[in-house]
Amino acid sequence: MARPRFLPLAAALALLTFIQPSTKYPLQDTDESSSRKKTKHDVFGNNTNAKEHMTLRHRHDMETTSLDESPESTPTPPQYDVPIYLSDPSTGQISSMEWNLLSSQWDRQTTFSHLLQSINNPLLPTTTTNTSIPFLPNKKIITIFHLSPKSGSSTLRKACLETQYDTCHKPRKGPNMKWPDGYLSPRALVKLMHECTSTHHYCVKHQPLILNYTTMYDTSTFLHVFPFRQYDEWVASALKQIHFRDGDDGCNEAEELLDRCQPHKYELDFGKYGKSYLAYFIHSLRMVRKSRKNRGTVNAHHHILLYDYTTLDGTMQGLNRLYGVPLLKGTDEKENSVRPGGTCGGEMRMLDKFHDCFSDALLEVR
Repeated sequence: MARPRFLPLAAALALLTFIQPSTKYPLQDTDESSSRKKTKHDVFGNNTNAKEHMTLRHRHDMETTSLDESPESTPTPPQYDVPIYLSDPSTGQISSMEWNLLSSQWDRQTTFSHLLQSINNPLLPTTTTNTSIPFLPNKKIITIFHLSPKSGSSTLRKACLETQYDTCHKPRKGPNMKWPDGYLSPRALVKLMHECTSTHHYCVKHQPLILNYTTMYDTSTFLHVFPFRQYDEWVASALKQIHFRDGDDGCNEAEELLDRCQPHKYELDFGKYGKSYLAYFIHSLRMVRKSRKNRGTVNAHHHILLYDYTTLDGTMQGLNRLYGVPLLKGTDEKENSVRPGGTCGGEMRMLDKFHDCFSDALLEVR
C-alpha cells in the first residue's frame, strides 16, 4: 500500500514561509487515487493533507502564544531576505549568501563544499566572498548555538554546560541532566543572559527568536550558529542511533512508523534536520522584524552563521581571530564519536521509506 506523507511540526512551520492559509478550516482531500494526497487525522481531530495540516498547526501556535514568547501574530511574514554567513576554516574566510538562494541550493546531494563553491559563482549576485559579519561596535557578542541531533550536539551541550559552571557559577547538575540552563525555553534563555553577564556562549534546542531579546540590545549583539550536515548522511546516522540505543526492537518500531510516514520521537525526524531548524528560526526572525517595536533593529543585532559540523573547533578559532569572540572550551572534543558499528537490519529498505515519505520536501523548506 502506498504510504501517506505527513510532515512533523518543525518542518511544517519551516514550510509556512510560502504556504498561504486559504480557509479558516482545512479542506478535506477527496482524491483517493493519489498516494501523495491521502488524508489522516491530525491532533485537532480534523482530516487534513500535509500542507493543510501545516496551516492549521501554525494558526494554533500563533494564536495561543503571547508576544513575549513568540513573534507578532500574523499568518504570513514579510518575505525580506536574510544573509547567511558561512565559515570556511580551511581559508579562514567568512562568506555570505542570501537565504532564499542558499535554501534553493540545499538538496539531498548538497555538501558544505558545494555551498562554498556556489558563493564563488559570479553569476549569483546575492553572494559575497571574504566578507565580514557586521557586528555592532562596543557591544558584547553573544554566541547562541542552535543544536540539531546527529550534528555534534552532544559536544556542544557539554561545552555550554561547562561554561555555565565556570562563568555563571551554576551548581553542577546530576549525571542525567545533560542540557544547560536556557536550553529548552527562549524566555528562560533571555533571563539567563541577564543574570550571567560573563557568559558568552549558550546552547538551545529548536528555539525561535522572541521579542524578549530587545531587552539585551543596549549591551549585546547576537550570533546564531547552525550546523550543516549532508542530508543523506544525516538520515543514515539517525537510523544507526536508533539501532545503537534500542536494538532490533527500536528498528522495528521505527519501521512501523515509516510505514505510516510518521516521524520518530528521537532523531529520525525530518523536522529535526538542520535545514528545517534554520528555516523555522528565519521564519521567527522575519516575524519579529515585522513588529513595530523592532523595526530597523533586528538586522543589526542578529546574525546567522552556518558551519560544517565537523569543523566546530576551527570555526570557533576563526571567529576568535576575526572578531574576538571568546573561545568555547570543549569544542575540540568529540562526544559520542566512538560507538559500536552496525545499524538496523533493513537499513536500505528503511532509508528508502524515509526518503519516499519526507525527502521530496527538502527543497521546499525555505
